[in-house]
Amino acid sequence: MTKPPFIFRFLQAIGVILLSLTIAMTLLGGIGTTCVAFAAENFGSMAALVPVKPVFQILVFVSIIAGIAGIFSTVCLVKARKHAYAQVLLFLLIAGVASAIQFYFSATLRGSTAPNSMRLYVTVFTLLIVLLIRLPGIWAKIGFDRPGKGKSPELAGGAALFVSGLLTAATPLWA
Repeated sequence: MTKPPFIFRFLQAIGVILLSLTIAMTLLGGIGTTCVAFAAENFGSMAALVPVKPVFQILVFVSIIAGIAGIFSTVCLVKARKHAYAQVLLFLLIAGVASAIQFYFSATLRGSTAPNSMRLYVTVFTLLIVLLIRLPGIWAKIGFDRPGKGKSPELAGGAALFVSGLLTAATPLWA
């Protein structure tokens, strides 16, 4: 089997990078929401969220569990495991819905959605890219459906870790 053209390897790497960024934001969003979910009354602007603390408490657990599942599903996708694509879609849908619920309550009760807004945007963007990758002409060439030979999955994983680290470190500049 020949190596896929550069554009498809690049698209594969972009998909893995976006998935890893979404996983990081989902995990950090779940962990970061803990203070509001369990003690919103102690944080000035977050006090408006006290009526929905039980919802936020559930979202904390859902987000953390989804993030962990996202790690597993992304590794399975890179290794071309059976049903990995469906697992990735499930992760993105659960992470997106959890973020959208948090976005809604923050916007309506608090008047501000930051920093969750960025998490929602990244998750939706990643979902769109993952759906684009599944188009038949792209999917057949990208190689997520068959174990690859060579270093393409490792390169994508390494690039994902590197770029996610840079984006996380630079969050105050772009978020």
